[in-house]
Amino acid sequence: MANLDHVKLLCSGATAWNEHRTETDFIPDLTHLDIRRVDLRGAKLERADFDGSRLTDVDLAKAELARARLNGIFATNSRFDGADMREAEFKGADLVRVSLRGATMDEIVSFDFKIRHSDLRDTSLRNADLQSTHIYNSDLRGTILQGARLDRLVTKRVLIEQPRVAELAALGCATDLANMPTPKEWRDWERFAVRSSEDDFGIIIYNGQTYWVSEGRWDFFISHSTDDKASVVLPLVTALQQRGQHVWYDDLEIKPGDDLAQRINLGIDSSLFGVVVISKTFFGRRWTETEIQSLMAKRVFLVLSGVKAESLATLRPELADRYAVPFELGPQKVADKLIEAIRRSPDAHE
Repeated sequence: MANLDHVKLLCSGATAWNEHRTETDFIPDLTHLDIRRVDLRGAKLERADFDGSRLTDVDLAKAELARARLNGIFATNSRFDGADMREAEFKGADLVRVSLRGATMDEIVSFDFKIRHSDLRDTSLRNADLQSTHIYNSDLRGTILQGARLDRLVTKRVLIEQPRVAELAALGCATDLANMPTPKEWRDWERFAVRSSEDDFGIIIYNGQTYWVSEGRWDFFISHSTDDKASVVLPLVTALQQRGQHVWYDDLEIKPGDDLAQRINLGIDSSLFGVVVISKTFFGRRWTETEIQSLMAKRVFLVLSGVKAESLATLRPELADRYAVPFELGPQKVADKLIEAIRRSPDAHE
């Protein structure tokens, strides 16, 4: 399995990751991960081990992947444009609807390597070992294959300059249905984005647990009554921060002169989850009512202070089925339970 410290560091975003790699010499262990909707453009991933990992909607444009181990990876709807992947390993790798446009893949080592429905325009594959590779329904125009080993390479429905078809055959490549692609299977890379909606935040699933990518967002937005600040909210915020969570809390994020509505909306939009501190003074106030309505589209967790869970059906029926934790457990245990809840795999049934 992957190194959990490396997973957490990657979750902090490409900028923080690159700073750490500049300061510390280590070989990233990112094996057997499920990486979804993550922006890793320009990430320093030289020599990284991704063996057996899955990448979905990941942007690795201009990433540094020289000598990386990408054996057994399955990547789909992901971009590697301009990435440096010299001498990387792709044994048993499967790339489906990926863009490798302008990538440097010189001297890669592969076996049983599959590339399907992908864009390899202007990709450099000088001296690459492409034995037993299968390229299907992909765009190979401008691909540089100088010195590449192509025996037992199979291409089918590839788009390529017509004069090069005979060249491929002479090098031992079996080509079928050249220049008869099915473009309907191709992705529009001009419109590529790692997230399809505001709430599709990036995640990395490790050993059945979910870790959320923190760059540019908060983990929790805390909605609460002013009366609960000192006794409940501040101890809970402190406990979450001690556990490495990014918390949107009005006393930390709103400064004198700020537009309250604008800042609150930004906090809600940029937060993964909502935490609503329910007490007897929560309901019926302008800002708490506004916040809870905006938060209902997210996964919302309730922290109950002086309110019983069974009373929610009467107080606010739409909250009755939300995950609730009594604050009587203490801020440390409440924080642990909230983090345990968000770590559950999105594919698991709650």
